[in-house]
Amino acid sequence: MFMLRSKILNVHHYNNQTIYDCTIDRVESQVNKIFVSGWVVGKSYPAVSIDIVKKSRVIQTAKISIHRPGVAKKYEGLEGSEKSGFEIEIELAQFSVGTYEILLQAVFTNKNTALIGVIETECYDYQPQKKTFFIHVGKTGGTSFNHFLQTHLIGKVHCEVYRINSLINNGFEELEFLRSLEFISGHLMLKEFIENFNRSDYLLVTILRNPAAQLISHLNWIIYISHDTESRLFKYTPVVFQNLSIKLRKIKPKTTKELIEIFLKNSMIFMNYQIEYFRNDDELNSQKIINYLSEFDLVGVTEYYQDFLQKYTELIDLPIEYTVNKENQSVSPFVDKKSLLGDPKFIDFAKEYNSIEYEVYEYFLRQFS
Repeated sequence: MFMLRSKILNVHHYNNQTIYDCTIDRVESQVNKIFVSGWVVGKSYPAVSIDIVKKSRVIQTAKISIHRPGVAKKYEGLEGSEKSGFEIEIELAQFSVGTYEILLQAVFTNKNTALIGVIETECYDYQPQKKTFFIHVGKTGGTSFNHFLQTHLIGKVHCEVYRINSLINNGFEELEFLRSLEFISGHLMLKEFIENFNRSDYLLVTILRNPAAQLISHLNWIIYISHDTESRLFKYTPVVFQNLSIKLRKIKPKTTKELIEIFLKNSMIFMNYQIEYFRNDDELNSQKIINYLSEFDLVGVTEYYQDFLQKYTELIDLPIEYTVNKENQSVSPFVDKKSLLGDPKFIDFAKEYNSIEYEVYEYFLRQFS
């Protein structure tokens, strides 16, 4: 069964005399739908809903009822500013293959309307010949690739949550459901793929990163997760990471010496972290890891992410041009990556600390460079 997909060609924003201000802040293609969000503050009358218009006909409507704190603060006192936001999923079942202009109209309490935006989109039929299994190595650009997968394929990210009792290599809950998806992505081990999925059904894909850069990003991520100990991110992170995060947030390490000591004391978490995903026996050997990875359909490197994405698009025979969209979940990093990567002492340490990982990374880096 073919599923309709879409590519966003352009988004035009409009404002007029009936509106104080408005914004369409997110337009995202998803399989069989387009997600749109934004906000509207009316001038004489508050806006109450958004009409989605195709070829002069309203095909969907969404209420304007979501609290947008920044808007409420900026337009404090104006009727409708407190809950000025909207979200809507435009169902592509209402379209066929072709190019369309989708109009977004604000509807006010006096029944008048005002155009706030036009989305130009191309709809196309597509079904991949093979499924994709993406082993998401932490802090290598996998979030950006997940966004690409979710835009074009039907699947699930963070499939590690389907592990039985959250134990590695102990099987998956809803395994048949996972096998039915066009893509599976997660912080999953190669062993788990081999034991639970048919290799011939899948394109096996992963991304590696410069070990020194990955080391710093991994540390920044671990410190970041305790910024809110009530958050879903913190609660679903292994306890060993939670404890280390809280401890490092108190210490606030800054110097190269302090950072090196942290890596040495926590080698079980940081040392050769990337290639642990691909270990298939008790021996950690660079040539064995290279051999395992050479059986993959595609091994990318973060530093050549655009080339990786182009190769993947060709692999799945996607009928549109690929689009690079980089997502970065790390905010306010504690450790300055740029200065640390320019420190010869740290680089020398990283090359010795993650020596096996460097050998594997440099082998696949040569495939792109």
